[in-house]
Amino acid sequence: MNDQHLEMTVRLYERLEEQLSVFAKRGNTIENTILVISVFTSGGLWLIAAQVLPQATTWIGAVFSTLTTGLTLYLYSSGVNKKRQKAIALHSEISEFLGKIRGNPEFDDSDFWNTYKPLEHKIRTLSFERE
Repeated sequence: MNDQHLEMTVRLYERLEEQLSVFAKRGNTIENTILVISVFTSGGLWLIAAQVLPQATTWIGAVFSTLTTGLTLYLYSSGVNKKRQKAIALHSEISEFLGKIRGNPEFDDSDFWNTYKPLEHKIRTLSFERE
């Protein structure tokens, strides 16, 4: 029975790693986009551009500035970073659980299910949470 417990927990661990990767990639992409766009919309750059390029180009700056604000609001309202932190905490819990299973060949079946099912529920609902 211990091999089956171990296999199920490893699959749970891998599922969480996939979700953690998605949250990390999404968060990093948005943060880097915000950083790059905010540099391009800095006041000094558009002051120089307004003197060299036609006046209509200043509208591009306004659009990029609005885009930066929208992305920043999305980043904080969607809870991407909080989900990433929760996934990291769950990763630690599952790692400890794996250690208990591997360290105790006589791990009780009821103890396994009492720990496994709540962890499985947390992982399944993590992507649907709204912060």
